[in-house]
Amino acid sequence: MLGLCVISLGFLSCSSDSNSINEEEILVSYVSQQSLDYTLHSTGFYYAIIDSGDFNIPATVSKVVLEYELFDLDDIIIEQVTEPLTIDLDLLFDGLITGLRLIGRAGQISLVLPSSLASGSQGDLRIEPDMPLRIEVKLIEHYTDITDYHQRLIVEYLNTNGLPDSLTAGDSYYVQANPGLFNTVTDTSILSINYTGYLLDGTIFDDRYSTTDTTVLLREALKGWQDVLVNFSLNGSGSMFIPSESAYGSEGYQSVPSDTPVAFDFQITGVQ
Repeated sequence: MLGLCVISLGFLSCSSDSNSINEEEILVSYVSQQSLDYTLHSTGFYYAIIDSGDFNIPATVSKVVLEYELFDLDDIIIEQVTEPLTIDLDLLFDGLITGLRLIGRAGQISLVLPSSLASGSQGDLRIEPDMPLRIEVKLIEHYTDITDYHQRLIVEYLNTNGLPDSLTAGDSYYVQANPGLFNTVTDTSILSINYTGYLLDGTIFDDRYSTTDTTVLLREALKGWQDVLVNFSLNGSGSMFIPSESAYGSEGYQSVPSDTPVAFDFQITGVQ
């Protein structure tokens, strides 16, 4: 958690009046020596689009998922983040906010920022005051609606794992191995059920009842369970895939991180 805070501090927007002729000359000299073909943006930074990504441009209110490398203009690396970082777009440097809105998902851009569009006259723990910067950044993902984002992740998982014929219920997806017969589940049912809960990367977070039944009052279960299980009957079995807002939400659950979609394999052994 501390590491994320330090990373985020480096990207916080700051204002500065320092945009001297000397710094402008430094920027012009720097970009002229680079192998990339940089363009001057109207706001005063230089950019080179390495990969424009898809057509989905982030909105100013988006959360963005990034990997990046941060350099001074002596090309000395200040920060390198190779694990995806999720952050609100409007918390980033002003120049980075504008730069990221020039590319779409899976895009990559190189930015050379004057200090006024970076950490400004204040600097931070790693960046000196009035320091221009170069940032190499990959925009892995962006979203304004986390459920929509999780549904995309779920669909990608289903397609990758050969399960394209899934069904939808609420904002969740499910696959019927066996729909069951006779006693149909309703929203007031008391179920005997065994299940295994896991993340989309395969990590199991709950296998306490994988072979042993537990009793569940459906109306008190996760919303995703309520949406999906009413499509089954006694002895029904299958898998369900649930966005976080219909599962464990922003608080998470034991080893389930916050804002994480989850999946369950299940079999209904009793319906009352």
